[in-house]
Amino acid sequence: MRFSRTALLLLSLTVSACSARARPAPQADVPVVCELAPARGPIAPAEGEDGAAIDNADEIVRQVLAREQERQSLRATFDVEVSYGGGERRAGGALVVRKPDRFRMRLLTPFGVTVFDYLQREGRSWVWQPLGAGGSTSERNSLQLFSERGMGAAFLGQYDVDPATCRIQAQTADCPAGGERTIRIDLAQQVIVEDHHPQAHIRYSEHRLHESHNLPAHISICADAGRLAVQVSIKTYEVDVPLPDDLFQPPSGAGQ
Repeated sequence: MRFSRTALLLLSLTVSACSARARPAPQADVPVVCELAPARGPIAPAEGEDGAAIDNADEIVRQVLAREQERQSLRATFDVEVSYGGGERRAGGALVVRKPDRFRMRLLTPFGVTVFDYLQREGRSWVWQPLGAGGSTSERNSLQLFSERGMGAAFLGQYDVDPATCRIQAQTADCPAGGERTIRIDLAQQVIVEDHHPQAHIRYSEHRLHESHNLPAHISICADAGRLAVQVSIKTYEVDVPLPDDLFQPPSGAGQ
């Protein structure tokens, strides 16, 4: 499924949950709303990168990656804004993550009614629209926008990185993370701040401590060659909490 089809789905499915500035019609020439930087090669310099070089950069990279691996589960609530084709939609949402590959995200009305439900587990994915005419679909391959190469990447924290391959430049480290993927680590904050791959460009900002975990309060995702922008504002985090299997069961009536 192409990003453009998924983006239009997101914009339409939240009609009862969101306030709309404009309702876009399908069009061949969709305007660019964000910049999707290339995943190959160096990442563009970040603002404020001219500080003094950090001596123990290699060790910081190892510690950041180790913390990502140690975190095994996460639950969060958030507000999301999706921009595509000149239209914008806003909704509330909730997600649960359990490594190595379980990820579930729901979009909700202000009254807590689910209007969109995405589930990924064991290499498969399901999309469920309780209020939509389309019902449910079962995909052999995950929808790109939400998969481990899309929005799921923002929360699963699965990085195939050899610290020895990172390019250190003053306050940052740019690290190949498997295939054409590259991540950027802010060495002063000791957090991952960017994730580039051919399908999406993810930025993490406004990091805050949650139960000793330094986590982003804001996540920006740019995809579909810059035509799709997703802004995620985290409201609450719970880290390394028990998440039972029933939280990751396909919705009733969804294909198996």
